[in-house]
Amino acid sequence: IERGKALFLSQGCGACHAVAGVSTGTVGPNLSKIGSAAATRQSGVAAADYLRESLLNPGASLVPGFAPIMPSYQGRLSPEDLTALMEFMLSLR
Repeated sequence: IERGKALFLSQGCGACHAVAGVSTGTVGPNLSKIGSAAATRQSGVAAADYLRESLLNPGASLVPGFAPIMPSYQGRLSPEDLTALMEFMLSLR
């Protein structure tokens, strides 16, 4: 989780996304409770699968009210880094 948090910050995620006690971004959705909210974003889609798709293909499922400006992390993160980032995000409840 700590590695994922470090990646969240080093990859610039916090510049757009707020996470309580970590970052104050306002351009993208607040991710402070994404660990519990991700399971409810798409019917029948597991939280981890939703987050993976959101990171690799951000335009696939847009949160209403937010512009489709998030870059894809496809090829920018190793599989291990992607997993660490997702674990950090899933811990946010």
